Amino acid sequence: MFKSVFTVFLLFISLQSFSQKVIFCESVTGAGTPVNEAGEFSIGDKGGFFKILVKLNKQLEATNVVFDVYLMKDNRETLDNSLKMDVKRGLTWFYKEITFFKPGEYHVYVYDDRDQILGVGRVKIKLK
Repeated sequence: MFKSVFTVFLLFISLQSFSQKVIFCESVTGAGTPVNEAGEFSIGDKGGFFKILVKLNKQLEATNVVFDVYLMKDNRETLDNSLKMDVKRGLTWFYKEITFFKPGEYHVYVYDDRDQILGVGRVKIKLK
């Protein structure tokens, strides 16, 4: 229990010091602006996709990032997908299109190539 509380505390401190945003949206403009931002999306029974935009308050010092996607089941996170993406150093925002196949609540963690957390987002997926 202590380890879990301590981990959450360290995550909170890390995120506060980095000050970022993880945004779920239908698309992203060339200037990094989200289009139709939402915290809930509907998908068909064959799945659906949308973008996850990460906006940082300082330049990225990584050459790749990882999106770990967890589905909440019985108040526990279950790894659903892990996606690696190449990025350029110096970016202040980037996005990834991700396809979801199941309804539920998802937590998405974004890490740099040194396993430092860049952001966390939550989204709900429901069937149309």
